[in-house]
Amino acid sequence: GSSGELILLHVKPLTGRTHQIRVHFASLGRPLVGDVAYGNGSVGPFMRLFLHCRRLALRDATGHRFVAKAPLPPELKELLRQLQPIEERPAPTRV
Repeated sequence: GSSGELILLHVKPLTGRTHQIRVHFASLGRPLVGDVAYGNGSVGPFMRLFLHCRRLALRDATGHRFVAKAPLPPELKELLRQLQPIEERPAPTRV
């Protein structure tokens, strides 16, 4: 990763392959927060993987669409609350 910078992303995986999101971002040098398998592990006292499925659409055994939704858990909300934005830095001047 880069110098403590964290980025919040909304990701839509193309398949249901195991660890698809985790492996992809780790390969880009941007492992998920809390990922001990593919990343740097915890961030401060935060001790879990910051990966959450907020919505999942499936078809049941009869073919009817089923949508499950889950709000962001309190511990993930708390970590987001504690983060501070990085100040914008002016572009370097070329001479």
